[in-house]
Amino acid sequence: MNARTIQLAVVLAIAAGAALPRHAVAQIPNPSTAALAMAENFTAAARGYSAVAWNPAGLGMADNPGFSFTFGTIAAIAGLGPLTVMELADYAGQEVPFETRREWLDRIKRASGETGRAGSHVTGLALQAGPVAFQVGTTLAISANLAPGIAELIMFGNADQDGTPREIDLSRSRLDVTAYTTGAASIGLPIAETAAGRLALGVTGKYTMGHVLVRGIESTGMASADPLELRLEFPIIHTHFGNDEDEEFEIRGGTGFGLDVGIGYETPELTLAATIRNLFNNFEWDPQTLRFRDGSLLFDSERQDSDLEERYFSEAPPALARVVNDLRFAPVLAAGARYLVQDGLLVTGDVRFATSDSEMDPVPRLHIGGGAEYRPISFIPLRAGVALISLGEGDSGWQVGGGIGINLPVLDLMVSAMRRSTTSSLDTVFQLTILGRKG
Repeated sequence: MNARTIQLAVVLAIAAGAALPRHAVAQIPNPSTAALAMAENFTAAARGYSAVAWNPAGLGMADNPGFSFTFGTIAAIAGLGPLTVMELADYAGQEVPFETRREWLDRIKRASGETGRAGSHVTGLALQAGPVAFQVGTTLAISANLAPGIAELIMFGNADQDGTPREIDLSRSRLDVTAYTTGAASIGLPIAETAAGRLALGVTGKYTMGHVLVRGIESTGMASADPLELRLEFPIIHTHFGNDEDEEFEIRGGTGFGLDVGIGYETPELTLAATIRNLFNNFEWDPQTLRFRDGSLLFDSERQDSDLEERYFSEAPPALARVVNDLRFAPVLAAGARYLVQDGLLVTGDVRFATSDSEMDPVPRLHIGGGAEYRPISFIPLRAGVALISLGEGDSGWQVGGGIGINLPVLDLMVSAMRRSTTSSLDTVFQLTILGRKG
């Protein structure tokens, strides 16, 4: 692997977003540390401020608190796979053995690329009083996929993994960055009540403001050894970040309204609940705030050409324009149960299904799981949960969560973490609530 090829590989890695380490997120950030600890099996358990994100019918249940709130709840997400951060760190500053590189590349090819995810969810404020609640939160989600061909070029240069010079396909890298803020208001009311139980209905209205969008559409290109040449096309659509020509960054790059509905039936021991998120949602990005870059690179023995010039979105090819037009929040159907086994012990179960893929809100296409909360002492809840998930065709796995809290007279302190392992990557989510009360 000569010096020039190394330089080309570095350029490719940067262009493909390889340095950016997609977790499944939700349009309304999860404000509940308890929900994360129970592996996101919370549709029937949500009460208080957490009902806005999970199921507004919880606000109409008999055990809904009179008042609850939290602010400054932060969740952080990071993941990399199939090669993990620890595997790469083992060879920091060292030459990676040939056989190790070949095994790494085989895994990357089986997974259709090396995928990295990162992001955060911040609930600025979630507040509930009686049957009404409000929440505002911001989501940042980053995802990058390094194509197998680019990984091969980085690891083995202008030859395949057996050392034979050949053409290497550089297609199918992707880069996705999204940031948006959602404000939501919910109400939940009982609509029927008997001695056996209570039936409640809830509605959530929400408004989303998109801030940042970067879409690196699937790359195309080829690297050849004889002659030494590299061609890459990696078109990028992004929100305009301002320049020196009186064009400032527009914080409202996209807007839209949405509606969630939920229903629940509660007895003293059992709660059954269901919800439809995004029954209606008209969010879309404003083309006037978007820009387009051709993203073409050409390197050979005589030339080093690139076209990264920023252009107006109206100049983008029709196929790229359709990608942006398809960025929507998809409907999600969820059903859950909560059962109070005994004082201090409750269990939950959830089944969720996304009706279509959503690039704006990449929630799992399928989620089946259960969770539990046990209180050895009344003010110390211990929580855990597990779920089987599918993020899409060929990308499935599991997630497991756990957490602990302390319920003090005037506030709650809670911490939780969740580990998600799928075909594409191994992700870790950490969430902390330092001030809140009930829910």
